[in-house]
Amino acid sequence: IILQLLGVLGDAARDLCEEMLLLLKKASAQLAIFQHTADEVDTILRTAEHSLETHSEGYGNVIIALKESKKKPSDVAWLRANLADILAKYKVTLLPTPVYEKRHQIDERALQKEMEQAGLFYKNEFAKKADINSVRSTYVLRSGCSPTRVEDCKVLLVTTNAAFARAAYSYGRNFREFSAISPVITDFSITNIVWLKSPLEFVT
Repeated sequence: IILQLLGVLGDAARDLCEEMLLLLKKASAQLAIFQHTADEVDTILRTAEHSLETHSEGYGNVIIALKESKKKPSDVAWLRANLADILAKYKVTLLPTPVYEKRHQIDERALQKEMEQAGLFYKNEFAKKADINSVRSTYVLRSGCSPTRVEDCKVLLVTTNAAFARAAYSYGRNFREFSAISPVITDFSITNIVWLKSPLEFVT
């Protein structure tokens, strides 16, 4: 989602992301990303910058989109240098990644198995670990709270990856904190939920 917001996946994706964030802000949602997510974004951008600079083939949606839009390495370098300001512009705060605590630790191997069963196979091990860490962090921050409605969630992880959301849902059924409301939801689903719960307010 952050990559969409930065515009590296195209203007259309950025526009849709901006609309979603505006909708969530109107619904009084507090927007944030984990520190490890910000680190992952920086790594992706740094890799893309290097690929553009060296004219290497590379792979992945980001590099492909950047090349198609004829972006320069300096454009990507600017995004990296100004990431904090861009997030602040959209009122997205940076949230420290919760430390590992035994009483809040999830079964990461079991989650990984659910991810594989959902058809998620990562080319990049770092990306897989980041996604697992995001679910773990959501569990830590939601600990002690068992919401039955989306609006009552302390924390909800929003993703564009439907397979990741399915895997987290399957895994989350084993935990009281996640039994009713999954720790991960797609951007499409959260947008529909917010829209349907406040149809008159957001009609333009």
